[in-house]
Amino acid sequence: MTPTNARRLRELIAAPEMAVLPGAYDGLSARLVQRAGFDAIYFSGGLSGSSFPGVPDFGIRTLTEMVAQVGGAVRSTRMPILADGEAGYGSVLSTQRLIYELENVGAAGMHLEDQDVPRRCGHYASKRLVSAEEHAGRIAAAVDARRDPDFLIVSRTDAVSVTGFDDAVARTHAYIEAGADMVFFDGIETREQLEAVPKLFSVPAMANMVEQGKTPVLPAKELEAMGYALTIFSTILYFTAMGAMREALKTLKDVGTSEPLWDTMGGFREWQEVTQVDEHLAVVDRFEPELTSADA
Repeated sequence: MTPTNARRLRELIAAPEMAVLPGAYDGLSARLVQRAGFDAIYFSGGLSGSSFPGVPDFGIRTLTEMVAQVGGAVRSTRMPILADGEAGYGSVLSTQRLIYELENVGAAGMHLEDQDVPRRCGHYASKRLVSAEEHAGRIAAAVDARRDPDFLIVSRTDAVSVTGFDDAVARTHAYIEAGADMVFFDGIETREQLEAVPKLFSVPAMANMVEQGKTPVLPAKELEAMGYALTIFSTILYFTAMGAMREALKTLKDVGTSEPLWDTMGGFREWQEVTQVDEHLAVVDRFEPELTSADA
């Protein structure tokens, strides 16, 4: 029997080597992660929300929009995807619906944060938290709602920069008691805090590397040596794409042509390969041969 995406993600986390998940924000970026040879994908909430519907990371995007975007990435790759569940999109009833919908589209798991509304990126200032008891209830509701016991539920705390590291630790123990499978401290501020987290809990820990964010960005091998089971490089593709698009537009504005960029650009053929044009045309040839013949 083929293992589910959720089981495959669990196996990666349990493996001796730390799992590294680059962050995707749409189907194309997810496909590029797959083509690069990674075993699983992280799907960022903030970056996918700023891609569509074009809003900042304040929880403005809806639950159904988020699920549709994650589902597109799963369909385009059939790989394990760990999704950003933000703060659950409402009450515990919304959290349970989120679990249901993410399982339906084949996601492997999600993380759920202890922020109050309007929630925001973990590396923004002025975050607001719910009580530890309220978030433990969210975690418990998520655990109760999942149908696949392998679907990964990660407790994320944003308390480090709000109420301090010690409170983040106390909160996370409560979240583990509520049933969290893995822990995630977002917005960690020092290397010492990074080193401490994996040693403090009975379940695996994940880290988040955000270029120019609050947390020191370390190589994967150093994080593995600290004891992390999984690390997401959540912003690497989006930030790279943003910089490349900015420079491309400057070139077009200044020079009036894209030709100086051709050596480093992805091309028309690569676009066809990444989006599997030939494979889709083969389906048309197989099931609509008369239409194909008529077109010729």
